[in-house]
Amino acid sequence: EVAYDEDQAKAAVKIQSIQRGRQTRAQPRGPAMVVYDAAYDEDGEAKAAAAVKIQSIQRGRQTRANPRGPAPQATAEEIAYDEDQARAAVKIQSIQRGRQTRANPRGPAPPAAEEIVYDDDQARAAVKIQSIQRGRQTRANPRGPGGQALTAEEVAYDE
Repeated sequence: EVAYDEDQAKAAVKIQSIQRGRQTRAQPRGPAMVVYDAAYDEDGEAKAAAAVKIQSIQRGRQTRANPRGPAPQATAEEIAYDEDQARAAVKIQSIQRGRQTRANPRGPAPPAAEEIVYDDDQARAAVKIQSIQRGRQTRANPRGPGGQALTAEEVAYDE
């Protein structure tokens, strides 16, 4: 007879539970099928044989899913530290976003026109864009906004 310690028994029950869940979800529709659970059987041999079979199936699936072997596992302390650290980071970010919103609820103010410094190339480019836009507006409505004909002085632009 094979002797199992408490951790192995808990692991076997967990694997069996996972397997039963998968089998239940695999059924298309209808009531859940009751699966015979060897873990609740009084016979120790049936329990051990069922646990070994389920573990074997699970190891086979894992091997087929990742033929190179299992990925390195983090220790429980590393996982707990990472989760705590992530929660703390999210909390700090939330506090900072709240402070920024309360300090300036409408977002940063655009710079004043006097603060913007243009060089000669930018100024020429701005004049060219304005000229193109005025030409488009004139071609779209040659008579002007009120439907009146424009004079030569109104059409001429300083460039």
